[in-house]
Amino acid sequence: MSKQIPKFQVKNARKLLSWTLTIAVAALFVNIPNSTGQSQPPQSAEQRAALKEATELNQQVLQLYKEGKYSTAIPLAERSLLIREKVLGIEHPDVAQSLNNLAELYEAQGSYQKAEPLFQRSLQIREKVLGKEHLDVARSLNNLAALYYAQGNYQKAEPLYQRSLLIWEKILGKEHPDVARR
Repeated sequence: MSKQIPKFQVKNARKLLSWTLTIAVAALFVNIPNSTGQSQPPQSAEQRAALKEATELNQQVLQLYKEGKYSTAIPLAERSLLIREKVLGIEHPDVAQSLNNLAELYEAQGSYQKAEPLFQRSLQIREKVLGKEHLDVARSLNNLAALYYAQGNYQKAEPLYQRSLLIWEKILGKEHPDVARR
């Protein structure tokens, strides 16, 4: 027998899911600037060229995503991720973004088992590098929650949505328009 979910939880979950879908498309494949406060070592011309390639691949992936061509976009997103991991290291905010991008593609295809570990790794990197109360951590929590919600796993989704909302409220304030949309 399935457990009934209280109406207020369903309403809040729907509101958060609606926000997720809006933000996911808008924020998908956007590079996160290095906001860790750590200085980056100088990059060689070869590294700059590789990162430029990763950015261009992400732009192609975004276009393919908008066109619903997920299978075509996945190899490009994988290549961008590999480049960023090689040049920036495995625990960099841009790597977290590439992991998120790839996870979004898998989620769009309904490949939830492939998307979940990518969303989780992206979240782990962001928490470690940016801190547990950063807006990008809130976005990662929301993305993982949306994945669980899409699978009907509301018990896993709800605490992630709540934690995400708490971060937004703490950083922006409860009355901020962006918080109201959450």
